[in-house]
Amino acid sequence: MTTALIKIMKRIHFNSSNFFIPITNITKYPIFLKSLIQRIKDTQERYSLSKNILIYDLNTDKAKAQFELSNKGGVYVLWCKSTGMFYVGSALRFFTNKGRLTDYFMPGRVKASLEGNSTKVSKDLAFAISTYGIENFTLLVPQLEVSNKLDKSIIQNWEQLWMMLNPTLNRSLMVSSNSGSMMSEEDRMKISTMFYQYEIDSDNAIIPNTEKILFGLKETSRIGITSANNKHYSIQYDTLKGHYENKMI
Repeated sequence: MTTALIKIMKRIHFNSSNFFIPITNITKYPIFLKSLIQRIKDTQERYSLSKNILIYDLNTDKAKAQFELSNKGGVYVLWCKSTGMFYVGSALRFFTNKGRLTDYFMPGRVKASLEGNSTKVSKDLAFAISTYGIENFTLLVPQLEVSNKLDKSIIQNWEQLWMMLNPTLNRSLMVSSNSGSMMSEEDRMKISTMFYQYEIDSDNAIIPNTEKILFGLKETSRIGITSANNKHYSIQYDTLKGHYENKMI
């Protein structure tokens, strides 16, 4: 019997004003820096990526980081020494006037993001920087490239891969989720959709005991789908969103 990957049979909307539905159900525990480095190395090994990790203590190594990451972009990890929590992000350029990491050293931008007047810095990360200071963070760069070889699509695909580290300061594990921004009630309803998913056989019949409930498009695209023969398939969020908006699922 040939098994198709998945079929989404129905969806249920919750009134988001009456229910609190978290972006992710992962319990957030602190992690030692040594353990985080090992987790990064394991991911690099699993996906045959470069095994190089650049590590900078931002209390002493800011100038070194600015020099070595000049004209570079890629994925970065910010680990807070005081809490053991960490953030995963990406940047076309690490350090320039428009560089992502530059924003974290600008108190005005951190404050504006914390107060909801800007989205330059993720809100939970902004709170941690405001509370402990950026100098109490360690910067890790597990994947990088010269800026002129990168574009937004490449960067976002890289960042989505590294979300498998399950960062604890990211509000959502879906890249570009707007989870820190104001959303309309219509958008909130889309996010709070519960999908019932089933595996189906070659005759389009539901395979017994394969029902699975997923929270929204973001989780579906983040975790992908594992078929009956244990092959894992990723799903692009934009593709899934397009199907949803065109009522194909």
